[in-house]
Amino acid sequence: MLDDLKKLGRMVDLDGPLKKFVHFEKLTEIKYQNDAYPLLSFTIGSENPEHPTLFMTGGVHGIERVGAQLAWSLLKTTMDRLIWDKSLQELFTNIRLVVIPLVNPVGYIHFKRSNGNDVDLMRNSPVQAVDK
Repeated sequence: MLDDLKKLGRMVDLDGPLKKFVHFEKLTEIKYQNDAYPLLSFTIGSENPEHPTLFMTGGVHGIERVGAQLAWSLLKTTMDRLIWDKSLQELFTNIRLVVIPLVNPVGYIHFKRSNGNDVDLMRNSPVQAVDK
């Protein structure tokens, strides 16, 4: 999965037909033991902050693989269609899709629910709940 995401990123970085529709970014690198895993983001469509945006993530829990696989599949299918589908190209002039297909690459690679610090990303949040 991680190698596939890197390949898609290289495809977008080249001066090909996707360059004008897709923005690929390495948000950060997550260091774990002696390795570093990239956190990759793909943005397709409008750059206007007022346009509707769908944000999709996958791979929060490394042992629950289907989310990352579905995000990857949606991303790949959309990018494949963008090359030739004029109506999809037109649609994305007014909307944006942001996909981070693998939020927890350490958990995914090492088959762990938690990240490299043994934190379950779905159970820990920096936001404190306020009782009203």
